[in-house]
Amino acid sequence: MQSDRRIVTTGACIIVLALGAGCARERPAEPAQNPPAVEHATTQVKAVKEPKCSLAWKAHGHTTQSEAKTFANACLTAEDGAVDVRMTPGQVRSKLATLLPPDHALPAMVPADIDTFCPGYAAASPAGRAHFWQELMTAMVSPESGYKTKTSYWEKGQDQYSLGLLQLSYNDKYSYRDASIPGCEFTTEAQVTDPDVNLQCAVKIMTKVVKKANVIGGDQSRLTRGGANYWSTLRMTSDARPPIIAATRSIPVCQQN
Repeated sequence: MQSDRRIVTTGACIIVLALGAGCARERPAEPAQNPPAVEHATTQVKAVKEPKCSLAWKAHGHTTQSEAKTFANACLTAEDGAVDVRMTPGQVRSKLATLLPPDHALPAMVPADIDTFCPGYAAASPAGRAHFWQELMTAMVSPESGYKTKTSYWEKGQDQYSLGLLQLSYNDKYSYRDASIPGCEFTTEAQVTDPDVNLQCAVKIMTKVVKKANVIGGDQSRLTRGGANYWSTLRMTSDARPPIIAATRSIPVCQQN
């Protein structure tokens, strides 16, 4: 999957619940149908380390998002033993504090649109800047997955599932293989639902895309630059973006004196 994987999603995320459902892109309503049997997960598998659930659903032929999610839920558990827990914002924030210390590459960056997300960032210490990035990614988890580690979404334009807290895909292991070690080295799709692995990879992706574009949430010339290249929740057109910005601007380090 290319680094602009989110460009193929149909619009920006529009549902924002503090502990709600997964990231909902703008898409037409789909008729409810009976979900397919999980047997499809085994009939199309070529090797144990391939994204078996994505391959199986692709072979089945996508029908509705509801059916795709039902299938993923059963397939990931049956084939790989996915992690299925509902975390709290505090738990996510704690994990990100470990992954994003003051000496991480992100706090050294000053994105062009940082004042939108954190007016006090430029004058902040490395620790304060790290706190901003931790808060930003914690806030993003809410619209992306509702803090549920097993959240899935079928990306029709990519023929694969986005999974976990920050809706990553198995094929990110190829798109971000040049990220510093450890990167996004998934061995199964179920591993993407592991919160530690998912957040670790998400930090790697955020670091790479922000460094490349020097923006977090795109700009008027291109809405899908920086972090918005991967996560539609950060795009200017997303209904999820204002609550994310409100969350980051509320922390002390982001408030100008």
